[in-house]
Amino acid sequence: MTGEVLDGERGVEKAVVTFQWGEGDGQVTLETLTDSSGRFSQTGLSGPVDVSVTKDGYDPAAKKATREQNHLVFNLSPSKYSVTVEAKRTNGAGIEGANITVWKGGTIIRTAQTTNDGTWTFNDLVGAVTIQVAKEGWVFNPTQAEVDRAASVVFIGSQAGYTVSGIVQSTEGEPIQGATLEFAFQDGSGRKLYAQSDERGEFSQSGLSGTVDVTVKKPGYTFTPPTETVEGPTQLSFVGQAETYTINGRVLRADSLSGVDGVTVTARRGDKIVASATTENGFFALQNLTGEVTVRAERQGWEFDPPQITVDWTDQDTEILFLGCEQGYTISGRVEETGTGNPIPYAVITFVQDGETIREILTNEYGFFSESGFTGTVQVQASKPGFAFAGEGYTVTGPRELLFSGTGTTYSVSGRVIDQESYKGLSGALITFELLDESGNPTGLEIDAQSDEDGQFSLSGLSGEYTVTASLPGFTFSQIHRVSKETHGLTFRGLARP
Repeated sequence: MTGEVLDGERGVEKAVVTFQWGEGDGQVTLETLTDSSGRFSQTGLSGPVDVSVTKDGYDPAAKKATREQNHLVFNLSPSKYSVTVEAKRTNGAGIEGANITVWKGGTIIRTAQTTNDGTWTFNDLVGAVTIQVAKEGWVFNPTQAEVDRAASVVFIGSQAGYTVSGIVQSTEGEPIQGATLEFAFQDGSGRKLYAQSDERGEFSQSGLSGTVDVTVKKPGYTFTPPTETVEGPTQLSFVGQAETYTINGRVLRADSLSGVDGVTVTARRGDKIVASATTENGFFALQNLTGEVTVRAERQGWEFDPPQITVDWTDQDTEILFLGCEQGYTISGRVEETGTGNPIPYAVITFVQDGETIREILTNEYGFFSESGFTGTVQVQASKPGFAFAGEGYTVTGPRELLFSGTGTTYSVSGRVIDQESYKGLSGALITFELLDESGNPTGLEIDAQSDEDGQFSLSGLSGEYTVTASLPGFTFSQIHRVSKETHGLTFRGLARP
């Protein structure tokens, strides 16, 4: 069988892989080590095999292998451990208020101060870390300790030394946060201390003695001077020149993942802006960037996710991605009679896109209409049986108020809804007028009226042909009327349901 032992995406070298099968006197155990890529292989196995992996600094893991399942992948989790830090005088007494800093990969991950007995315990540490202890006016030996498992680390302190502080800033005078300051003692001991510049670009390091070389570093910057030599309390100033870099990326439609052209992509740092427009396939490149910048994508009528992305010099080999959605717009307006300005109720408003009808609605009794959620180019037309409208409609690409004018004639329909048994009027019945097309087929466009307390109803402003039906909870109506001209005295008889 074969397999891999991983920490995330990185292979774990020299992990112990144990294979065990059988029972009692027939039990067989074999072991092998992973190679530099975390891979392993083993021959001569029989039947189901228990496979376990152990490695210092990681939690053990186990799986079962069979002839069919003969390639296993183990993802190990680094073991959590605790470290107790002790800051002591040469006579063994604890040093209260010493600053403890825990570094990992060049980044501060924990800080604390020793208590009145000179100790502090850090729990849930993972992987190798570097621990430093410092206190103004004190020198500690060792200057730092590296640990990767549970331990008690003792730092012996003596009162002495001096403090060096200063500022790290750009050529434009802006503070540079997160620069690493290395303080290397030149006494042959190889001792080093580290500090980081804060949000104001300032730093301070105590516990120095003798001659010390102070070096500043931060990825993406070149500093002048790179190193200063001090022999006592000193105020230093380092100036960093940001290296230029390029960020590449793409803007895609969220629905189809196709490129979006014409998007303006900007990178902003303070009042400095670098801009680029996307190509036909949605690609863009932001060049000659310096420091940390905020990148945004913008195009009228579009929304992008995420709204912005913050990048710096370390991201120059990473392609960033924005997903865009077109925002819908609203088309509204009014249909009125030519000359008089009186409303034309129940006119059909048709919305056409790419030669196809995408929606149809009716104006209300006052001739108004409004519809939302459009994108792109839409043609809007007004029609109503028996009416003629000026022009061929409108072509719309964004929010718009439209006005249609037409001439024609309308008719009214009235009637009554009654109880079939008592002949009393039924109030609150819903009277539905559904418009028919020229072939007499239903269009799905409906107008509603309601019967009053005596069962009477009426509707004016109609033109064309309609089917008329009635409905009321608790009653059944069998009549379906068809109207195309002035009509009065329509009757709907409702039979009460048992």
